[in-house]
Amino acid sequence: MAVVAVLVFGPHLRGDIGVPPDAQPRTVVETRDLRFETNDEGHIAVFDAVSTDRIYLLEGDKWGFLRGMVRAFAHERKVAGDGSDKPYRLSLFSDGRLTLTDLSTGRDFVLNAFGPTNIAQFTRFLKSQEGKAGEATQ
Repeated sequence: MAVVAVLVFGPHLRGDIGVPPDAQPRTVVETRDLRFETNDEGHIAVFDAVSTDRIYLLEGDKWGFLRGMVRAFAHERKVAGDGSDKPYRLSLFSDGRLTLTDLSTGRDFVLNAFGPTNIAQFTRFLKSQEGKAGEATQ
């Protein structure tokens, strides 16, 4: 009988009935602050904002989603009159959520909404993913 009571009333006592999954507590597993620079050839260099090391050079056409995100963030900063050089924060959460936050404007994008291929474009920049999948950092 006690087991039934816990199963029936437990969620109510915890207070998570009717709470959307987005409101459930999650913890940050990993973060990395990034800077993006576009060179004269149109390639995007990705830098670790803390160490200032270049961690990736994005060449070619396969980076359309990432290019679009970087341009959108830069445009938003320009419209806001914000010329700051604050980095972007890539965050991986315990529930698998991956976000990119503009530390200048506070704008936050949940990258999971854009599908696995686009998530992978950003996941490679996490320190835990460096050198995986046979791709060397440049």
